[in-house]
Amino acid sequence: MITIGVIDVGSNNAFLLGDIENLRGSTLDEAGFLVSTVQIDESEFRINNPDISKYLSAEQVAITENQAFAVSAGDLESGTSYFFRAYGLLGGEENPAYGEIDSFTTTGFNIAIQDFRREGTSCPTEASIQLKVDIRGVLPSSVEFGITWQHDLFSDPTVDGNIILADQIDAQGNATILMPVLCNEFYRVRPFIRSSVNQVFYNQAIELAEQPGGAWKYVGEIPQQFSRSEKIIFFSLEQKGYIIGFEKEGNGQSAFWQFDLKNQIWSKFKESPVGFANNMWMPSSTQRIFLASGSLLEYLPVFDRWESLGDFPFSLFGKTGFEFENKIYFLDDGNIGFVRLSDPSTFVPLEIFPGQTANISFRIEKNGYLGLLSTSPAVLSTELWQFNLQTESWKPVAEFPNRVFSQIVFSMNGKGYVLGGADEELKPHPGFWEYDPETDEWTRLADFGRGDGNADIGFAIEGSAYAGLGVSFDGVERQEFWKYVQELK
Repeated sequence: MITIGVIDVGSNNAFLLGDIENLRGSTLDEAGFLVSTVQIDESEFRINNPDISKYLSAEQVAITENQAFAVSAGDLESGTSYFFRAYGLLGGEENPAYGEIDSFTTTGFNIAIQDFRREGTSCPTEASIQLKVDIRGVLPSSVEFGITWQHDLFSDPTVDGNIILADQIDAQGNATILMPVLCNEFYRVRPFIRSSVNQVFYNQAIELAEQPGGAWKYVGEIPQQFSRSEKIIFFSLEQKGYIIGFEKEGNGQSAFWQFDLKNQIWSKFKESPVGFANNMWMPSSTQRIFLASGSLLEYLPVFDRWESLGDFPFSLFGKTGFEFENKIYFLDDGNIGFVRLSDPSTFVPLEIFPGQTANISFRIEKNGYLGLLSTSPAVLSTELWQFNLQTESWKPVAEFPNRVFSQIVFSMNGKGYVLGGADEELKPHPGFWEYDPETDEWTRLADFGRGDGNADIGFAIEGSAYAGLGVSFDGVERQEFWKYVQELK
């Protein structure tokens, strides 16, 4: 048997060629190819190996002269290396004949934005977009790639501009595109590859704002009016954000709403969690809720239901904490400790909290952060402490730069964020702050929304911050929903 080679390699198929020689007068029961994604020794690359795929030739003939054959192998993975060899059966599986092992790679199109930065300090300017291009199995000259951009961040892509390159990739698959950027504009930038048969492959977009500190982009209105004098709980899961609160005109009725990022729509669920109350508490980085009754509930989005995990041992009033590796950490009587989700009735104390007390918390990877005693304008603190979840030890970190209370706190992309609240004079605070654990520094970003009020809810969805509701400086309650867009630096 001879493995001739492969032609017409696509993203999901390839045409394999084989030949037969020195078998005149023999009966060929079966001919084809063995195919594997794993490079293995010839002694194991055989028809009786269950981990190897077998593709049969359509031409099964008795051999009277040298005879070539071919197979169209389909259902392959794009951008994947395959090893193959021709085979033939002479009088059953007891007498197989094999060709040499050869290989090919299906075409694989992938492109991603690795980084971006501005060129120079003036405006208008250019953005340097760093691309990583993977076009395995094809020549660079046979494809085009580049970026498109639009100013509307939330509609279907209506392209406002594009740059197309061809054959400009270095040996590592890197490419750079300089994109023109106007002052005070939003940009949604999306990389693409176009094949020789005009197939276009897009990848995840990035969003940026040519404004110091980034900017907030108005998304729309939240359909429900919530009572601001009562508890509002908010969290995110995958591509969705959730709000639970009391309806403003609902006579004590609670409402449970979902924001679907993909479809940009709000939906109201029929039922809120049983026992929803003002001293309900949700730890940071979780979808699990502690109820006033002392139960621990978990929301299961696949089934759209709340499931009880067990009873909680303490009063919930004033608690703050975060979830990590199936444990919920929080402060109780000056101790940091945890309850296991498998047994939430037992509190395991760890270390004395060295600060005053805490009413905000967030987690960044394997470190938890607690602090900012700010239960009222009369008692405001700016201290923040880091709890190492591996060494179970505390250390002080950079203090929060503002004295505010009732802030919104969350983490995303390896950083912590504090939004809004109210100052010592009870004035709504629009500030949006970012904590970087690498530098141990706080940076003030663009003020929330219109810059003249605060927010009542906020969370991260797919690496972007969303926030809404709140009240203006002159006391007008709002139902607006906004997205933060990072600064082009």
